[in-house]
Amino acid sequence: MTAMVSKAGSATFNESALGAYRPRLPAGRPWADYWYCYINDPAVGFFKIAFLSYLGERTDEQQRAYLHIAFFPLGGGFREYDFHADRVSLDAGEDDCPYSFRFEVAGRAVITESRIELTLPEASLVATLQGAHDHYWNGCNPATGPFTPESNSAPADASHWSIFTMGTQSDCEFRDAQNEHRGSGMADIERGWSSAAALGFTNLVATGDRVRLMLVEGGKSAGRGGDVWAGKIDIGDHSLRLLPQPDDHRATSEIDAAQGTVLLVVEQGPYRLEFRSIAELADFYYQIKPSQTVFDGQLPVMKTMKAALDIALFLDGIVVERAALPQSILEFAGVSYRFVGQERGQ
Repeated sequence: MTAMVSKAGSATFNESALGAYRPRLPAGRPWADYWYCYINDPAVGFFKIAFLSYLGERTDEQQRAYLHIAFFPLGGGFREYDFHADRVSLDAGEDDCPYSFRFEVAGRAVITESRIELTLPEASLVATLQGAHDHYWNGCNPATGPFTPESNSAPADASHWSIFTMGTQSDCEFRDAQNEHRGSGMADIERGWSSAAALGFTNLVATGDRVRLMLVEGGKSAGRGGDVWAGKIDIGDHSLRLLPQPDDHRATSEIDAAQGTVLLVVEQGPYRLEFRSIAELADFYYQIKPSQTVFDGQLPVMKTMKAALDIALFLDGIVVERAALPQSILEFAGVSYRFVGQERGQ
């Protein structure tokens, strides 16, 4: 594989750093501790599974739980299912695995590092992750987030976000009133905890036969001005990583949540990447937890898993890879969302 991976650490893989995948003790209040899992089954569509433990400003000392399934069928339409519980059981799982854990809501969820079982009133989902995880960082600290150059430092207590796995094979069974499905796909898992809502971001995630990517913009989307992109792109035989610093790459983007579009051009060394992500506004849904319900934020996150994504990769000015994906993840938060929220009276 041709690699254009900038300034990544080269130290030995630190398996103990994966302990950051386990549940965290609250670092104040409010508090949200979450795992988000996305599964793309190319035969049927995209699934999102969220499991969250949290403390609100006005709740007691007992952490509560939020469970969520969203399904974007390949042929169109969208369904989401939510469940809230007053009690959740959290523990660190097996001692011989540095990232094992067990998250349980009685009668509704039993979730570990390798298996997700949700039985909600209107839908159920079972996902089993297969084989070794391909982490965002596979060097000295796989728990480091995309906006931090790889290091052996421990994650912050009050706020942390990382990508646990990119494109891990997963078997999936799903059932609701409209569908019953059993198949397999590729899973991406985000891990994080926080005492406050993020200022804003624009996020692109996709998996395909020859494509895996996760790209986040945290500059103009957070009201800070300028393109600040971080992420990782595997396309064909080429792999690029973007660090959020001026000497790593050059990025220019047009982010327009009111039209559901992102146009992005990235130049790094001999490479040039062009992205076009677009979705109908009717295909977005609004995620209010934890940004509004836990942190009392003014704005939700608008998200879709039905964004059409076109990618072109140039090497020394010559196109070496193209990809067109019918479904990918596109989400807007913060400043990038605000215009749409005002237009819709949100």
